[in-house]
Amino acid sequence: MLRPGSSTPVLTWGIAGVAVLLWLVGFIAKGTTVAGLPFEWLVARYDKPLEVWRFVTATIAYPSVASFTVVFSVILGVLFFLLNGPSVERILGRARFMAIVVASGAVGAAAMVLVSGFGFGLFGALFGLLGAYAIQAWTYPPARARVLITIGINLVLIIALGGGSLPQAVGGLVMGAGATYIFQRYEGRARSGARTPYLIIAAIALGFVAIAVIRSLAS
Repeated sequence: MLRPGSSTPVLTWGIAGVAVLLWLVGFIAKGTTVAGLPFEWLVARYDKPLEVWRFVTATIAYPSVASFTVVFSVILGVLFFLLNGPSVERILGRARFMAIVVASGAVGAAAMVLVSGFGFGLFGALFGLLGAYAIQAWTYPPARARVLITIGINLVLIIALGGGSLPQAVGGLVMGAGATYIFQRYEGRARSGARTPYLIIAAIALGFVAIAVIRSLAS
């Protein structure tokens, strides 16, 4: 199951499982916060811009609040992540899959911080995977149509929930599509350049995070 090249979507299940587990733990480990300690420690916040690890950990953070909006967001994010993640993980491989999840989640969180919000949840990473799949399937009209419809449905649902996560979704979508395009450009190149696309993607994601940090410090 865990062997290299296995078709089992270990990373997809693992990321979704950790997000749900931390959300549930937050109902027990409240501390002095309403949303739970895991959320308090991991969420990307505009008022704590120098704690840059939060831009990465925000993907697995959800507020442990039993409101309809939060519960529906958790269910929606986890469900669509589990529906779409395995295909992308198998197509791209685990290293590229993880790079896209981390970069898209960080850029999505940075987009929320840029609008003075809190970045959290799977939506940034989810839309990153949808963007990645769209690039992969672009030359196959039926698959392209399916992924574009899925993106549209998710955007409509986010807007129906108030649209607060829209910057996160758009940021993740753009980063995921861009990262996949970069991977395609370096496909089949010499082994010495294997790390180049990862470095470029990391630099772009760090650039967005830096912009969010600078803006937060200046405001």
